[in-house]
Amino acid sequence: TPFDKFNSKLWFTMREHRLTSSSLHKVLSAVRRDTFSPSLYKSIMEEYFMSNTAMAKFTHTNTVSAVRKYEAVRGLDVLPSGIWLDGSRVLGASILGVLPDGEGMIDVRCLYKYKDVASIAEIVSLNDPNFHLEAGQDGELRVKPAHRIYAKIQGSLHIADREYCDTITWTTDILHVTRTYKEPDWGDNLVLLRDFYKDKLLPKLCEKWGYDNVLRDLRRFGQE
Repeated sequence: TPFDKFNSKLWFTMREHRLTSSSLHKVLSAVRRDTFSPSLYKSIMEEYFMSNTAMAKFTHTNTVSAVRKYEAVRGLDVLPSGIWLDGSRVLGASILGVLPDGEGMIDVRCLYKYKDVASIAEIVSLNDPNFHLEAGQDGELRVKPAHRIYAKIQGSLHIADREYCDTITWTTDILHVTRTYKEPDWGDNLVLLRDFYKDKLLPKLCEKWGYDNVLRDLRRFGQE
């Protein structure tokens, strides 16, 4: 079904042996600290990936509802998307959907932790450091620049060459849309991420999966 990446074999295949947008925040943090723990590599290589948790099941069940409600409110149709690769073919961005104006994309955050809370303002007032939204200087809610999904959004915008992302925050009682625009200077991080892949991650991948297997998978998609 549309917007259902967990049932897409192609989605899993294209992620193999690549550095994807969900890992960008932790990789950039490690690069800036110049500290690369075994758990970092383990998480990137998906050994910590759990799709059967209650939170994952809640997200899986509610994502389509969130997109359909967003479409109804905005009066547009979201185009289902998937994995986008940068020019190096080693960086990827999982994008749920793109917008028909050719400039926008969406990201959905289904709030399992706050599924019974009816007000986005109430959630923000809790000052939960793991929550992705905060009030800006103008009083409007924005994605926290220090939050892990901010790097995911910026990386996706640069890899897919989009100008903005509408983050849809959803519970059964909440639909809140926060727009984040692409920061041109953030693109400098792509150089750091490619260097990390080449110098740090690639040897680990080859050690685990074999050089020929990794190279074959990287060549399967994208231009030769």
